[in-house]
Amino acid sequence: MVEVTQLHRVVPPVSMEDLSDQLPLRHRDAVDRSGVLTKRSDEELRNGLTALRADLAAVIARLQERVGGVRILGRVRELFLEQRDATGLALQLGGFDRSIIEEAQFPEEGGDQTPVLATLSGHPAHEDHLVARDAQRF
Repeated sequence: MVEVTQLHRVVPPVSMEDLSDQLPLRHRDAVDRSGVLTKRSDEELRNGLTALRADLAAVIARLQERVGGVRILGRVRELFLEQRDATGLALQLGGFDRSIIEEAQFPEEGGDQTPVLATLSGHPAHEDHLVARDAQRF
């Protein structure tokens, strides 16, 4: 998932063919494919754009200042949401109210390593204590 926060109309538009022609051969596929760019391909694309249209240099600089980089978490965020839904379903099947799990929000920092339950407010359960309690009980 990508959140778009700024738009700038490029008039007249830059053709993808013209942009591709501006790039070194090894970076031309960056124009035709989607996904995360390598740092070098990103630099070459920006250089190609500014070579074609010098006026875009100021726009690119302004966008980089305000955003400071884009963190695309697509699959990581998607997995978090799937985990949240699965946890909610498990709660519901156990006869518990699943609404509390709906409060879990994807953390912007460290989101790639944060389990759903750790994002909820309250006192987290420590697995070691739960295992020890279960061992004593059984």
